[in-house]
Amino acid sequence: MSIHGKSRKSCSPTRLLGMSRVVGKSDETAGELPVAFVQLKAGHPATAEELIAFVNDKVGAYKKLREVVLAPLVPVSAAGKVLKRELRDQLTGA
Repeated sequence: MSIHGKSRKSCSPTRLLGMSRVVGKSDETAGELPVAFVQLKAGHPATAEELIAFVNDKVGAYKKLREVVLAPLVPVSAAGKVLKRELRDQLTGA
């Protein structure tokens, strides 16, 4: 399948992602705002702005990303699950 003359595979920034997770960041007015932690695959550069634009075009207003953190490594448990608590601690500086 193609999109504007390009294959769908070449258009999607998701092929650049290694590991990613969205967590809530505390906010006084909204309660929580979504923030994505993204580990890019080696040799695949992307900017936080590109990833935000890609996601925000596809989700509802309350799910729109406010921030993307490009992390060298996203922490995972021995079972391979992303450690959300550690990501939230990085946001709060704890």
